[in-house]
Formats: sequence, C-alpha cells, structure tokens
Amino acid sequence: MEITAELAREILHYDKESGSLLWLPRGIHLFGSLRAQRIWTTKYSGKAAGYRVKYRDLYWAMAIGMPDKKCHLAHRVIWLYMTGSWPDDQIDHIDQNPMNNAWDNLRSVNNQENHLNRPRQSNNRSGVTGVYWHSQVKKWCARIKVGGKNIHIGLFAGLADAAKAREKANIRFGFLPGHGRDLQRKEYLSPNLQRYM
Repeated sequence: MEITAELAREILHYDKESGSLLWLPRGIHLFGSLRAQRIWTTKYSGKAAGYRVKYRDLYWAMAIGMPDKKCHLAHRVIWLYMTGSWPDDQIDHIDQNPMNNAWDNLRSVNNQENHLNRPRQSNNRSGVTGVYWHSQVKKWCARIKVGGKNIHIGLFAGLADAAKAREKANIRFGFLPGHGRDLQRKEYLSPNLQRYM
C-alpha cells in the first residue's frame, strides 16, 4: 500500500508553524490485532514522529510503519500532507536549516533552483562565496555560477569590493538572501523540535 496524503493526514498531526510532526492514534484497520494497536498507541501516540538522520546533511526523517517500512524525509512527507502529492523534485529549506520544517520555510525546487540557496561551502578560503585570491594578478576575483556556467564578475584590490560585487550579482541572478551564508552546522535542532525529543 502506497503512502497517500489521506494516510499521512490520518496518522500524523503537522503543526505548520513549528514544523513538528506528532503521531496520532491509529485505527484498528492499520493493525493485525487489537493488541498490536494498543501497544502502538501506548508507545507512540502523541509523541514526535521521526528521528534525526544524516543524509548529505542532518534531516528529520521517519518510518511510517505499516504498510510501508521505508524511511522518508519528513519535509517530503509534509509536502505530501499539505499539497496532496509527493514533490516533483527537491524541497528546499529557505532558512537553510534542514531541521526547520515549518510550512513557510519549505519550497519545491529543481536542483538548479536549490543551488540558489546554498550556504558557504567548507572549502571556501576567503570567507565570501564566489570570491577568491587570484595569486597571478594579486587581486581578489569575484565570480558566480549560474545554470552550470561560471560568470566572471571582476578583479578587485580589496576583499570588501569583491564581496559587494558578488552580492550585487546574487541579487541580479535571483539567489536567495541566505546564499553563501556561513552556517554553524553542529546543532540544527530548533527549540520547537527540542521540546518533542
């Protein structure tokens, strides 16, 4: 049996402001016996649905259980719950916090659109996304990648000027305000989710 929006709404409570998911009591039709239903209800009903999982990054995930025992990323289940269908491609967390599943923090995107909201990468040495020291000309070089193509913005004597030019390019090409931001990735869990742990 496939997980549908109807099933997700029957077994989960989603708070669209906090992003939390709680297990609802399940009907007997989802169990093989009344005993199994009672055991499940006692153990899980009203508790946080899911757990933290490392999948390229730290995300909230869940195993729905019967009939589907696969692990699902919570933001994808939430998309199904809210829209009635699975996302076509990727779900982006607008604030770049993959543990924040509040509805206004989620958007359906393709891979290219998702890259418009990437945090600063760990291998960045200048501290500014798209800016690096060009040792041959002894200047700061600013560039931006759009649609898989690198676009040269310019060479600058100072890092601040290169950073400003890159920021203008971000706006021009539709990058989100958080693109290139330095994230502290050690602890994503929002206070809203911590209280359910």
